[in-house]
Amino acid sequence: MHSATDGDVCVSATDSAFGVEDIRQDFLTILPLEIALQILSWTDSIATLRIVARVSRRWCELVSDNEVWRVLYTRRWGAVHPSKYPIIVRAEAASRARALAESSQPSSPIASISQPSSPMSQDTSSPRPISLVPTTADHSSDSDATSDFHSLATPSSTSHSTHLSPVPNFRYLYRQRLLLNRNWAEGNIEAKYIHGHEDSVYCIQFDPVRLLSGSRDRTVRYWDLKTLECTRVLTGHNGSVLCLQYDSRYVVTGSSDATMIVWNFDTGAPIRTLRGHASPVLDVRFNAAIVVSCSKDWTIRVWDLELGAPLRSLEGHRAAVNAVHLWGPYVASASGDNCVKLWNVETGTHVRDFRGHDRGLACVQFDGEYIVSGSNDRTIKVWDAGSGECVLTLPGGVSAGPSLGHTDLVRTLCFDRERIVSGSYDQTIKVWDFRTGELMLNLERAHTSWVFHVQTDATKIISASQDRKIVIWDFTKGLDDPAMFD
Repeated sequence: MHSATDGDVCVSATDSAFGVEDIRQDFLTILPLEIALQILSWTDSIATLRIVARVSRRWCELVSDNEVWRVLYTRRWGAVHPSKYPIIVRAEAASRARALAESSQPSSPIASISQPSSPMSQDTSSPRPISLVPTTADHSSDSDATSDFHSLATPSSTSHSTHLSPVPNFRYLYRQRLLLNRNWAEGNIEAKYIHGHEDSVYCIQFDPVRLLSGSRDRTVRYWDLKTLECTRVLTGHNGSVLCLQYDSRYVVTGSSDATMIVWNFDTGAPIRTLRGHASPVLDVRFNAAIVVSCSKDWTIRVWDLELGAPLRSLEGHRAAVNAVHLWGPYVASASGDNCVKLWNVETGTHVRDFRGHDRGLACVQFDGEYIVSGSNDRTIKVWDAGSGECVLTLPGGVSAGPSLGHTDLVRTLCFDRERIVSGSYDQTIKVWDFRTGELMLNLERAHTSWVFHVQTDATKIISASQDRKIVIWDFTKGLDDPAMFD
């Protein structure tokens, strides 16, 4: 048994209980307000904030502070433009600190905030097929999550300060975005149709107010996304309009007539025609300085946007180059030779190959870090652009069945860091979890033939098909302002 020596200090339980001062402190109150809010903004879930908010009235007000929700929102969904969203008037930090100090008395716990449901947390083992308006599923968990936001205290009053600044109400935005994510997770959508082309619709691009489409009927059409009416028709190609891209200045189109036309975006007047490809132009991308096109003639060509002069030809594919995607000085290309290639368009040099598909490729997208490709082998692959490694394969094949993947050529795709959207000759559109590769939604029966193109943003998918229809898959049901996240 150990015996105490002169140098030992023996403290009994009784000594500890009665002889040592209780040093427990409310650290969030002691810390400067900005630091306390920063700590709360690094919480790992809404469930954690629910627990924190129950501690005291002071902690509840800290949790409700707009700065906490600003960090949580922007970390998950990116920065917002202040003029686009509902605002609150925020007092300066010192005034908010005084307001918090005056709220020192504890209160009963607030209503709980449920863990938000998102596409990443759903059971995707058997995604539901969606027809026109899908059957409403059980929304209980997400309904609780969104309604519980109402029970949080409003951000601090501005009555203590003469220095006021308008800022977006991020707690409100977070709640609305949760509702939007719930709609994506559960397939809570409405399908709207655009009719007007006289033949297959090959390509589309849209922004918050308009859609442009190109067709086998040799026209480019402008559509008003609010009224779904055609507002302008461009004619000039002698073949199908296979691809297009536009910005605030120009529309650039590529055709089966082997040419490209640069149009004035505002007036629709043709500016110049680019000639050089020996076969149909299958895809086109441009930025502020250059146009990149690819063709059935196996080549990729780079053009000066303002002058229309050819700058260089990128050669190396051994079959038709079906798609390109431009990002900074690099372009990714997908070909019928089963290979994705990455090029430096400024120097014309080939960077690396991405091999793994068993059959020809039809589509590709590149975001600077990842390349996603779709193939006639019915699979989708995600590649690390830096290493060339395939990091994820989304399965397909006739034996897999539509609930597990595409059963025909993956003709088109687009992605962000939450989801991948793909369209196929199997007449379906599928939504996949970008991080796990799990199938979230299977959209079918709106198109009656091959799907040629899909585009997406936070609130919708728009698809174009051989059946002459353009379909808008709208996920904004229940949002206060459907245009909020356009």
